[in-house]
Amino acid sequence: MHLRPDCVTRYPSPVPEHFVSPRTSLPPKAVSDQLPSSVPVDDRSPTRQKLLETAEALFDTEGFHAVGLDRILRAVGISKQAFYRHFDSKEDLVAEVIHWHDRWWRDNCRKLLAQRAGPNARQQLDEFLTLLIEVLEGDVFRGCFFMNAVAQFPGKSDPIHRAALEAKDNIEAMIRDMALSAGADEPATFAREFGIIFEGAFAIRHLRPPEHVVPVLRQMSATLFSKRLPPVAGP
Repeated sequence: MHLRPDCVTRYPSPVPEHFVSPRTSLPPKAVSDQLPSSVPVDDRSPTRQKLLETAEALFDTEGFHAVGLDRILRAVGISKQAFYRHFDSKEDLVAEVIHWHDRWWRDNCRKLLAQRAGPNARQQLDEFLTLLIEVLEGDVFRGCFFMNAVAQFPGKSDPIHRAALEAKDNIEAMIRDMALSAGADEPATFAREFGIIFEGAFAIRHLRPPEHVVPVLRQMSATLFSKRLPPVAGP
């Protein structure tokens, strides 16, 4: 499985009617480094879950504004009356999709890093960079799901904008915690600097092919790792 750090698995567009995502939600963990999330973990309604998964797939492939509520409801196969038992509005759904996607992404990213790199935090950071490069080199590149939300909902007081910003903060916190475990001299500074480097790579990837982006990302990341992290121990 290739975990795609911007959205992980992608779905072809258009999403078929009565779409059911193969990405069923994982049982929420009681501990997720105590990072904030507004996901209603006690709501186990399969209809709500199907709404979240279907909306996320459509928003990702076509954009948040391009997909209307009626389109989502047709794909799920429910009425507006049924929808409003779970969400107050489309905007409420969008914000919850972002929160859900944030938790899902972080939980699965941690699992994949542990599978690929084991418990060593430095190796996990190296593997995280590899995951980012896999996204940049993928056949389909749509950028960062959260940054796309920020761009399409630019108002800083908009709940959707705030949800996307919270998700980015959570990712930065995850990197900070890995850096702390890896012995970084300034874990928070490392996480912020690394985030700026790869966010820049994701932005430029919209304009340039991966062969123009990935080598620069590798070089800048290597410089940062060398500056902020202890040397890799020999065998």
